[in-house]
Amino acid sequence: MINADDLATILERMEKGLALRFQWFAWNNNGPFVNADVSYCIKNKELAENFCWNPEKDPGSISYGVRMLPAYQALKKALLELEQKGELPEIIQVNLKGIEHINPFKSQRHFNYEILRDQLLDIHAWDNYSSHRLIEGLQNNEPFFQIIIPAAVDNDPLAVHLNLRQNAVGNYALENFHVTGIYIPHVFVKDVDTGKLEKMMQGIDWETPPYHAADLGKKDLVFLNLHKLRADPAGEEIARRLFLKYIEEPFRQHIPEVNIHLRSVEKLQTFPVKDGFTLTVEEACHLFAGRAVFHKVPGENLEKRNAWFILDPEQKDKRGNALLLQFDHSHNYDLARVLPEIPFSPARTPDELQEVAKILYAGGSVQANIIQDGEPVSAMLLANPLGQAINAGIQPGEQMMTFISGIQYPTPDKTKSPFMCAYDSQLQRQSHKTGHTAKEEILPPLNLDESQAAKLTRKR
Repeated sequence: MINADDLATILERMEKGLALRFQWFAWNNNGPFVNADVSYCIKNKELAENFCWNPEKDPGSISYGVRMLPAYQALKKALLELEQKGELPEIIQVNLKGIEHINPFKSQRHFNYEILRDQLLDIHAWDNYSSHRLIEGLQNNEPFFQIIIPAAVDNDPLAVHLNLRQNAVGNYALENFHVTGIYIPHVFVKDVDTGKLEKMMQGIDWETPPYHAADLGKKDLVFLNLHKLRADPAGEEIARRLFLKYIEEPFRQHIPEVNIHLRSVEKLQTFPVKDGFTLTVEEACHLFAGRAVFHKVPGENLEKRNAWFILDPEQKDKRGNALLLQFDHSHNYDLARVLPEIPFSPARTPDELQEVAKILYAGGSVQANIIQDGEPVSAMLLANPLGQAINAGIQPGEQMMTFISGIQYPTPDKTKSPFMCAYDSQLQRQSHKTGHTAKEEILPPLNLDESQAAKLTRKR
């Protein structure tokens, strides 16, 4: 329907568009009316689809488009018939049936959007920002674009880059995603413990101005220690990394590609997106942080068989990614049977223990109070598939307790590697050195290799 007052303006606009060889006419749907103020001539169908398609719009204000020449002819015909009858109502109804049009919810782009949305939901990467960025990327129609989302493991800030690439027919696919972070070596430089300094920086809200004296005191202490590190050749690079990781605005907003200084300090791991083996963002970040994750074994022909996985900080594939190690099935164990051995304070219900197990299987940590020497103490729980156990790190002092269920499991052969195979970032099986294994206690973090770490002790 068109308001009679708008009809002349719309026809004039169409005539100018046709003279410029524009092919489509589109408008923002303001209720049931075509409003001249929000109608446009568009050069081709691709641009018209971009204009019309935006699933973030309210359903009552969706845009539509029609092939302009036949629509113009239909409008002129309707106007001529009304003039012949000697009547021009306030609202004019025009039959556009049979004219090629764009329905934003039935376009190929919308189908592609729905597939990608479901993929992002599956890997736990869907929120308002990723939705908006996905729509923007599809509308820009570039061969490749990224969605960068924030993540963290125990207050250690990370960024997850979702990589989307266009295929030959114009549809996009989630190719893979990679996790980036900044490695901070925990060493002593003069009287500064960089490990303790990093923990202090993790506990400060760098986004909000300090309103309390305690916050001011913590920040002053951080900057004092950063100044000490910068003054020593062995600490200058570490100070730069700490500043970029926790204070520098671009990294805290998780858009590290805009800051060229980050490229020399980031560590990166690419994770595949393949049928039969796709990690969630949380699982990938936990692997990146050196944790173990219980996940389906790669391979479409295998039944739903799970195993523990961990990244190898020492061996890399040809693309520079750490190899993904699969624990031998003799290291599989039932966390739900180990958890009842832990003296939680207060005691956990069976449903609560199941939730704890779910977090640990995904490589997460659980902060809880447990009874030690008759008193409740704070502990961080982590799964330890190497020892078929749950480790509990007690603060302060980093004391370690290990809980192993009394139920008998198959005993792994300690003369052999605990890992049955390794995979590269494309999930291709790789040879793996058996001369090194994970430690019995906390599983190793994914740090830089020795040659890279050694560079931190030399002045740039």
